[in-house]
Amino acid sequence: PKEHGAWAQFFFPLVTGFVLGGPGLAPVLFAVSAVAVFLMHEPALVLVGRRGVRAERDAGVRARRWFAAGLLVSL
Repeated sequence: PKEHGAWAQFFFPLVTGFVLGGPGLAPVLFAVSAVAVFLMHEPALVLVGRRGVRAERDAGVRARRWFAAGLLVSL
């Protein structure tokens, strides 16, 4: 996302969870999956047409790649 506040609202709970609960394999894998899904937001908007026809034309291939990569990492 382009808004800086969205990044803060996303990462502060993750950091707080690591501080309070301690790092381990399950929390790290959950955090990686959450980051992947978070980064899939903008490519998804391009693919469904919410960013307009021009964005789909100019960045459609790149959006598909980012979305597919995020989907694989999140799974």
